Amino acid sequence: MLLESATAYGIEAAGRYARLIVAALTAIGEAPERPGSTPVPRLENIRAYPIRLSRTSVAPQHRVRTPRHLIIYLVAAEGAAEILGLVHDRMVLSRAARRLVRIADPE
Repeated sequence: MLLESATAYGIEAAGRYARLIVAALTAIGEAPERPGSTPVPRLENIRAYPIRLSRTSVAPQHRVRTPRHLIIYLVAAEGAAEILGLVHDRMVLSRAARRLVRIADPE
């Protein structure tokens, strides 16, 4: 995703997007069931968090105007978050999340 961003929008833009992703991952790590995250229907303990909700955690000069990705993650029994992947907001959320769950646990 970042390589595509660098190719389409330049290295600086990819760096801004990377900063935003790190801010979103940090937010999830601090509070996996944070406001703005949503449970994925029919997938127990799987949540989605739009990275756009972490825009204000990034310095103004590094902000991404219209971030379009969601972080899909599992909230473990002890409350930790296990990141399953990132998906574009155009994707059907439940289908994308099921695919990531299968990849993370192929058994």
